Amino acid sequence: MNLEEMLAVLEPFLRLETEGGVATIRLTDNVLMLGQDLKYIEAFKGFLDHVSRLPERAVVWITTRRSFSPERCDALWQYLANLEGRHLNNLLYPEPLTSVGVLREENVFRSVFQWLRKVPKPVIATFRGEVALPLLGAGLACEHRIAASDTVFCNRCGELVIPPAIGLLYMLPAYVGMGRAAALLMRSGETTAREAVEWGLINQIVPDDHLEYCAIRAAEEAARRSSPNSIAAMKNLLAQHLPPLDTFFMAESREVERAFERHEWVRRGDESQTK
Repeated sequence: MNLEEMLAVLEPFLRLETEGGVATIRLTDNVLMLGQDLKYIEAFKGFLDHVSRLPERAVVWITTRRSFSPERCDALWQYLANLEGRHLNNLLYPEPLTSVGVLREENVFRSVFQWLRKVPKPVIATFRGEVALPLLGAGLACEHRIAASDTVFCNRCGELVIPPAIGLLYMLPAYVGMGRAAALLMRSGETTAREAVEWGLINQIVPDDHLEYCAIRAAEEAARRSSPNSIAAMKNLLAQHLPPLDTFFMAESREVERAFERHEWVRRGDESQTK
């Protein structure tokens, strides 16, 4: 499958632009649903491999205000579990999370993490609006993170009765240490962009209408100042301080499944439903 064919398949999830030594990947509202079909997964893996081989020396991910929102995360979990009208506390949840669903979506995010840690280019990530806390994990795998000033990271793991998935715990302790990582995960509600900067999770805050400009400018500067060999060497050496990614994702998927299996699910319309 050539690039044009891959982009045609991936059109619901992303677009690619190349200019000024930078490959800009624009994510859509629906990007979290990449795992819903094997054809999307295969096209996405091929797309990442193509971006690795582009002459552009830096990559920037541009998100929408809904790309990583809590509601989009909810839609992801519901799809993975092949939801059939179950709920708890007036929110929809899967019951139980299927092994096939876990492994399929794990396949997507594992590919992203492996690619981010190995691609010989600096990667700049952007965040804006409400962001489900687990999606910060992918950003932490990037070299630079810029957030719009109104960004908030929503920690709803307790509400969702699941541990933070999608790779967050792979990177978070490396940034803030075990103690601060646990403290952040135990917090309820939101972490603002300002707090995220103070914790070292975000490098820069800008107004939302400047986010794209600042991210692309940062990528252009990185492209001018970096070489593929030095970036590859840096990423390889930094990876020595982290556990094997495959081992981590297998453990993560087991813990997510256990959390769902141990929860008492309530069927819609049941008189015993929680209100």
